[in-house]
Amino acid sequence: MKIVFTFIGSVLLFSALIAQNISPVSIHREQSEFYSVLSHLSEREFDSVMEIEPFRFQKMDTSCSLEKMVFGYHPYWIGSAYQSYHWNLLSDLCYFSCEVDPVTGNPTNTHNFLTTPVIDTALAHGTNIHLCVTMFSGHNSFLNNQEAQQNLINQLISLLTARNAIGVNIDFEAIPYNLEQELTDFMIDLSFQIHDAIPGSIVSMATPAVDWNGIFNIEVLNEHIDFFMIMGYDYYCNGSSMAGPVDGLYSMV
Repeated sequence: MKIVFTFIGSVLLFSALIAQNISPVSIHREQSEFYSVLSHLSEREFDSVMEIEPFRFQKMDTSCSLEKMVFGYHPYWIGSAYQSYHWNLLSDLCYFSCEVDPVTGNPTNTHNFLTTPVIDTALAHGTNIHLCVTMFSGHNSFLNNQEAQQNLINQLISLLTARNAIGVNIDFEAIPYNLEQELTDFMIDLSFQIHDAIPGSIVSMATPAVDWNGIFNIEVLNEHIDFFMIMGYDYYCNGSSMAGPVDGLYSMV
């Protein structure tokens, strides 16, 4: 089993927000919802909103070669920040994100995945492309609807093929505990179809460091998923009894 621990400091802004229900709200979800009202902005407009100044290109050390996968998320709201990426140090770029209607399985917003220049730039540097698929609510409707699931799978195959992307990263969060089997079945079906339609493709999942609702059957999923991206953050937050790192290497307790 390949498990990838990703620290997303420069790509997704860290803050700590604990939900009032069973599980914490992840930075993925928090930032996605925060920027959703600005999703219509262009790359240049996001540069202005995010106060991103023109980049000064630094000379890259081309003698450095990767020996492991370095998997980084690129959220659509980061504007032209990709122009400063050290591509020789990034093996895989995951575009964040493709939002899904849980009732129909249709992508409601791919945030210009089909046209954004970051994809072309990444491919030109030999970086693999993944598309992150997000669903933060409505899981019961989706995971109990075979037609919606198949529709999403078909749409994802088309999107990946159109952009020469190699992988899909599933980021379903706050799933009710009683949908463990339905989630497992969907991921197995998705994995079979993506791998069959796109030779050499990669299917991954974004999973919490703590499975709050007990819905990720890792033992079974491991037989079908290529790797798990562990969202290893929010160990210490504004509700913690003591101060500590957001993403600690070890427990301070």
